[in-house]
Amino acid sequence: METLWFTLFILLSGAVLLLILFDIIPVFYRWYSRIHIGRHKDKEQWKNICLKRLAEYLKKIPPVPVEDARRLRILDLIKGGYSTNKLRCWQEAAVLLGANKNISVPQIKTAAENCIRSKINPETGDWQNFVAAPDTALLAFALLSSPAANPDKIRPAMDTTARYLLDLSEQYGTIPYNTADAEIRFVDTLAMVCPFLVKYGTTYGDIKTIAAARVQINEFIRYGIHRETGLPAHCYNKTDGSPLGLYGWGRGSGWYALGLTASCLSLPSKSALTEAEHRFSADEITVIEDFRRELLEAILAFADAAEKLQMENGAWDRQLLLRKTGESTATALLGGFMDKTGELTGEERFSKAYDNSLKFLISCTRRNGVVDYAQGDTKGVGFYSRELDAMPAALGFAMML
Repeated sequence: METLWFTLFILLSGAVLLLILFDIIPVFYRWYSRIHIGRHKDKEQWKNICLKRLAEYLKKIPPVPVEDARRLRILDLIKGGYSTNKLRCWQEAAVLLGANKNISVPQIKTAAENCIRSKINPETGDWQNFVAAPDTALLAFALLSSPAANPDKIRPAMDTTARYLLDLSEQYGTIPYNTADAEIRFVDTLAMVCPFLVKYGTTYGDIKTIAAARVQINEFIRYGIHRETGLPAHCYNKTDGSPLGLYGWGRGSGWYALGLTASCLSLPSKSALTEAEHRFSADEITVIEDFRRELLEAILAFADAAEKLQMENGAWDRQLLLRKTGESTATALLGGFMDKTGELTGEERFSKAYDNSLKFLISCTRRNGVVDYAQGDTKGVGFYSRELDAMPAALGFAMML
């Protein structure tokens, strides 16, 4: 009997030790990985290290936890709630967008091509696994924008995504992030769906998707932008227009910036529209030109608001108005936004803001090329992650710079 109790004690002790180690090892690894963080000789060395890591992410994205819990994480894994397909979609999208900017690097080109094959069925051109969520549209945008993808061959997947989004738009007026909260419009959705809708429309000559993106963005500007600060709310209630969550949430502001610039840059130039009049009627060209003007006005207004809130170290906070703690996803997205605004306006202050954002991103990159200090996944309206840790999307957004 004593032997049985002793055996049970050993097994129970082993299980407890395993649970403790499962929680302690990630904490220890994060501490160890931050040793000598940001000590890169120059921008070129930093970029090379990051691109090696980016190529690895293109092969396999590490899971990003949904919860902030540091204890008993194994229970989330067992229940299947540690990460989600939706969260993985926009992580993969960010990584592929970063790869698109660096496609001339041979290892990135090869990894991007393999990544595309893993997402798109080579025989049918449709999705290998379609995730019915707006997050998928950002991945579709990354695919459609990739120099490594053939728009004609991947069109079935793009058609599937466009139909899904148009159905939501027609059913709810504008596209909700979650149909369970169909009256709520999140700022995330602007970046998730609008660049794809515009890119799809201009690539395949469909004015309906461009018009849907225009309605989505203009509605958000009407209800989701603070009149005094010019900052976006996390979301608003479409029923009565009331704002919800924070104004100036860091990554949310980055989503807003990406939604505006990526949509604007996906519109064809006026000369290209003239040359392609057989694809768009005169009235449709007018719609596109009006949309471009609206986007440029919104871009300049937000750039002016956001530039003033950049911190001395080049970062933007996870809550922009606090200006205390730099956050890498917000900084990467807003840094890229400043770069594009500088090109549009020629104003040095925007170009300087971009340069400073790059310095911060270098300073928070681990020696293995992982970009750190990214805010964890948001838990809901008004519930923001307290964690600042590594996130694949942070590296992807940084490589978009």
